[in-house]
Amino acid sequence: MPAAADPIALESKRVAFSEEEVQGPPVVGRLEYRGGLHLTSSDARFGGWSGLIVSPDGGALIAISDNGYWLTAKPIYDRAGRLDAIAPEGEIGVLQDPIGKPVRGRRRDAEEITALPEGLAVAFEGEHRVWIYPNDGAPFARAPIVVEMPRGLSRAPSNKGIETMTGLADGRLMIVTEGLFSAPDRLAGWISDGPPHRAWSPIAWRTLGEFVPTGAARLPGGDVLVLQRRFTWIGGLASRISRVAARDIVPGATIAGEEIARLEVPVVHENFEGIAVAARDGDTLVYVISDDNYNAVLQRSLLLMFALKP
Repeated sequence: MPAAADPIALESKRVAFSEEEVQGPPVVGRLEYRGGLHLTSSDARFGGWSGLIVSPDGGALIAISDNGYWLTAKPIYDRAGRLDAIAPEGEIGVLQDPIGKPVRGRRRDAEEITALPEGLAVAFEGEHRVWIYPNDGAPFARAPIVVEMPRGLSRAPSNKGIETMTGLADGRLMIVTEGLFSAPDRLAGWISDGPPHRAWSPIAWRTLGEFVPTGAARLPGGDVLVLQRRFTWIGGLASRISRVAARDIVPGATIAGEEIARLEVPVVHENFEGIAVAARDGDTLVYVISDDNYNAVLQRSLLLMFALKP
């Protein structure tokens, strides 16, 4: 049986929208900043958060880490609906393999999570794969089901496999790699035919400069937000978010979407890898979380929230 979750003490500190004084509303592109947190914990398992989902009403979140852990936590909002804190106690556990054993070694690098009608799908690097943890009340309460992967995924570099994954409105699954190029500016991806996701059709993600996709989340209307990251020694870290129309996600397509925001100096920025969507008080809310690579001295685990503007 999968191991029970452990309680974990969490702390949070609010972070500013920009390193510089902002005149007017805190807006970047089509996103309005609604609060951000620097998350910390004394628990050695905390950190490395690479994938994120948020409950439809924004009342709870699940994150998964590079070391194979999952975290549940509850965001706290102020009277204006801004992200104000994180509840002081969450739960943490280790992801299980299909026979109910904890993931270990090169098999533990979980990079992305998405909610499907049949359960929580988690994508892993190192050994490129997707497992679906069936719905059973509490998250990850049952051992996962193995998803048959598309041919060609095994050619992805060990640490540049499935970084981007989301469930589509019709039940299909979309995955995009971080480093398997089908052409100089095209990253390999696939979309499934729906549950049980045994047949896959190729797609491609058209890159922009040095930005590569690291996460995806479906909007209520079916469009998809894709989070992308860039790191250069001169420019440092930056992220961009693009919106892809649902009608464009079809077999054989090369997709890129329309940029709706860019997070870079002086706006708050970090190594953002996870993105999620929720709705509260009539707003569509976009959350991003950063991977500190278990190096809290040089990097931060940030959780930011934005409202998507029309």
